[in-house]
Amino acid sequence: MSGSVFQDKRTGRWGVSKYWEGVRYRIFQYNGEYIFTERVAKKLLSKIQADIDNGTFVPKAYLPESPLSVRQYAEQWLSLLTVCTATKRFYRHSIAHAIRHLGDEDIRNLTHAKLLKFVQALGADGLGDKARANAVRTLRSMLGFAYKNEDIARIPPFPTVKVAQKEAIEYLDMEQQASVVSCIPEEHRGVFLMAMEYGLRIGEVRAIQWDAVDGDTLTVKRSWSAGTDLRQTTKTGEFRVYGLTDRAREIVETERRRHPFSKFVFMNKGWHYSASVLSRIWNRACKEAGIKIKLYNAARHSLGCQLLNEGYSLDLVQDALGHKTQNMTRRYAQRSRAQVTEALQNRGKVVQFKKEVK
Repeated sequence: MSGSVFQDKRTGRWGVSKYWEGVRYRIFQYNGEYIFTERVAKKLLSKIQADIDNGTFVPKAYLPESPLSVRQYAEQWLSLLTVCTATKRFYRHSIAHAIRHLGDEDIRNLTHAKLLKFVQALGADGLGDKARANAVRTLRSMLGFAYKNEDIARIPPFPTVKVAQKEAIEYLDMEQQASVVSCIPEEHRGVFLMAMEYGLRIGEVRAIQWDAVDGDTLTVKRSWSAGTDLRQTTKTGEFRVYGLTDRAREIVETERRRHPFSKFVFMNKGWHYSASVLSRIWNRACKEAGIKIKLYNAARHSLGCQLLNEGYSLDLVQDALGHKTQNMTRRYAQRSRAQVTEALQNRGKVVQFKKEVK
């Protein structure tokens, strides 16, 4: 076995000297504790050699400054995340469950069995399916980062947490959208119409500036996060470029006449719209129109459902909404239980009708 054990004359502690991939490592801790006997030092050397043989040796995992407990690593991971404030808050909330149940576990030693016990513990905490799934996904995201950073040699198999399928997404057809918009004061209609035209997230339509409108194109490249943080990117981190439709062009021209010197395309009393103001205007219009639906569903979800209902492909809808995966787009293809029941009930009636006509 290559490598050796030695005793430091000054401190009396034992350590392991290991030469690996052109670098000499001197390791003085085992399982987070200093080594005071030759026997433990030899045990550590054997473990290191076993890791090398298995292809799982990560040198910095054995060094004192390497925070590899779930608790310590989570703090390091969160501090390095380049996500919006709201997303980081979500990750911090979700990883707290892993810290509570796995806090002192070394991330290198996590196994499928330990993760199964973690999921069971989340159930004992009374967490619902969605909260448990979020906790598991967040832990896996953290380990994915650790793998890319070469802090762990592999990601253990994660258990699946099933989430009850939701009812079909609520949406409005174009006639219903027009009904609500007609109840919105004219000076506020543009921002809502633009969100509906391209299925934009509310933070995206609020963040459109004039430099995003260039000739015949609209580039969605900014978004408001957590209400007050203007990000120079969208939620997915990617720009989306659209051609200006006739309706969008009319909206843009109207807003330019109204606010010729503004930075943002859509303005409210000399300032960009806040999320709370838009929600208040929308809810008031919905009440007047006799329709109850969230603004996000009325804009983004509605466009996806409208396009699918008109026969456009999932691929096209995915591109239109900027989804990274088609699984996200498939949600819009779901139909309510009532619609499914009606289809099953009417199955074969058309064939029977044709036979009767013949």
